[in-house]
Order: sequence, then structure tokens, then C-alpha cells
Amino acid sequence: MRRLAFAVVAFLLLGQGPPDPNEPFDRGRFGGFIDEDGDCQDTRAEVLIRQSEIPVTFRGQDECVVQRGRWTDPYSGQVVTAAAAMEIDVVVPLEHSHESGNWRLGNREKGEYLNDLTPGHLWAVHVSTFTAKNERPIKQYKPRTEFYCDYAASWFFAKMRWDLGSDPNEIEELRLMAVLNDPNGVEPCVSDLTPD
Repeated sequence: MRRLAFAVVAFLLLGQGPPDPNEPFDRGRFGGFIDEDGDCQDTRAEVLIRQSEIPVTFRGQDECVVQRGRWTDPYSGQVVTAAAAMEIDVVVPLEHSHESGNWRLGNREKGEYLNDLTPGHLWAVHVSTFTAKNERPIKQYKPRTEFYCDYAASWFFAKMRWDLGSDPNEIEELRLMAVLNDPNGVEPCVSDLTPD
């Protein structure tokens, strides 16, 4: 993938969030992981396969359910080899996405959001990391500093791709994460993640 620098000014493009949701958040409306391409591997399996650092092994001969691999939890840095110890995290949490504009979507589109395989939208993380983050927005949860750049880029591109709004505090958090490694706090980092 080409490398992409996202300038601080780009964060302003996110603008203000849409009006408050006119319906309460309902996790059930996002559905669950699906097997979109009909190969028996659902979104969870697809993410585990893509993000494993070695070829994965499967439970059973049908190669539907991932059993083992080697994943470095990008949020914590923890190395994990058992798929059962992994969860799939949506970088912009479902509840936050609902509050930011996904409340306007129907059930099918909400399911597409949950199952979006665009790089950076879903991350394989250890179950303890998943629990720690849960539905927390960016101001309440951040990964290890080594992952700030890709996390901020993932968050930013998900917001852009799904036309989700952001408030000024969120934009400032993203900006601070993007310039963390610049001694002057001005030059944004460069991420390998790119939008569609």
C-alpha cells in the first residue's frame, strides 16, 4: 500500500457530528459476523487469517474456524497464539458510530459496518484488550503509544468512509495522537493505512 500522510488540517474535514440520534443504540441491529464470500470463513476468521504473522491452523478439515496462529495485539503489544484468546475489535466502536451518524442506517448497512474488511477497520486483539476498550470512544481509550499513528489513521478513515461526524474534542485527540512523535508537536505521522 502506498504511504499516506494525513495532515492535521484534514481532521477538520470531519466537522461536527450529525444531530443527536433519534433512536437509542441497539447492538442487535448490527447483527453478527457473516461469511460474505461463501467460503465458510466469517469476518472473524478472515481478520484472524489476514492479521496472523504465520499461516493459521484450523479446527476441523473444513478450514472454517481458526484455531491457532501468531498475532501481536496492536493495542497492547501482547503476542497471542490461540485464536480463542482473540476478539475482533471495530476501531470506531458500534455505539460511538451510532451516536456519530450510523443511527441513520438500516439494519443491512449496520451489518456492513460491523463486517467492513477495509484495512484498519477491524483489528484482532486479545480478549483482555477488547474488554478494556469495549465501547469507549477515543478520549476514554487509547492503545500503546507505538500504535497511535495507525490507530488515529484507522479511526479517521473509518469516520470518513462511513460519513460519521466528530466533535472538537475528538478531533483534538486525533491530532495529538498523529503528532506525538514530532518534537515540535506539529508534523503528523505517516501511516501505511489508506482509504478505499
